[in-house]
Order: sequence, then C-alpha cells, then structure tokens
Amino acid sequence: MPDRVFDGGKLRDRRVIKRLSQATLAQGLHVKVNAVYRWENGLAAPPRERLSAIAVFLDADLNELFPRTGSPNL
Repeated sequence: MPDRVFDGGKLRDRRVIKRLSQATLAQGLHVKVNAVYRWENGLAAPPRERLSAIAVFLDADLNELFPRTGSPNL
C-alpha cells in the first residue's frame, strides 16, 4: 500500500474544529505536548502506526485526514 500523507496543518485544523487544546490531544494520544506542537508545525511527523489513533481521537476519517499518496497496488 502507498504511504499516507501527513499534513500538520490538517491536524491542527481538525483539532481546532473539535475545540481541543494541544495538551488535550497529547493526553488522549499518550504523547507529550511538544510532540503535538512539532507535528502541527511540520517539525516532525507521528509514527505511521499512530495515524489511526489520531484520526479516531479527532473523530475523523483516516483517509480524509491522512490520504494515501497513490492507488492501492493490488
């Protein structure tokens, strides 16, 4: 499967829409606030295995929040 595209701006926008602070998101994902800050500002990206937990916590569709770079290679 193609990799998912991580966009910190999308993460921040969704967090703001849900009216969550960076601290609340960090607590819900069991990471430090600094990690959320770095993700949102493009300084780092979360591990791929954490993307689904982020989408669930933000009540977002995984494919909408983190789309794949291409079509599935079946």
